[in-house]
Amino acid sequence: MRRRRERDAALLERLDRLERRVEDLEDTVAAALRADRLDSMEERVDDLAMASTTHDDLLEVRLHAARLAGEVARSVVELRAEHDQLDATVRGHLHGRGAAAG
Repeated sequence: MRRRRERDAALLERLDRLERRVEDLEDTVAAALRADRLDSMEERVDDLAMASTTHDDLLEVRLHAARLAGEVARSVVELRAEHDQLDATVRGHLHGRGAAAG
């Protein structure tokens, strides 16, 4: 009989602890789901959605990068051509000096 009372007391204690935990959980969930908190979360999600990069944004950046790469390549070709012209002019002048001096 004594063991049964001890067991029942232990079970009641466990049940009380479990009830307290459930109440704490209910309070936590209720606080998290308050209307003002949900509104705040909704605003943050909206802000993130507005600030996030879209597929069109990425395509636009890639297109711009491709255009810039094309411009850089054209500039390099033009600079090399100008360099070659300048080199030929300088060599011509130096060759002309050598012939005039000789």
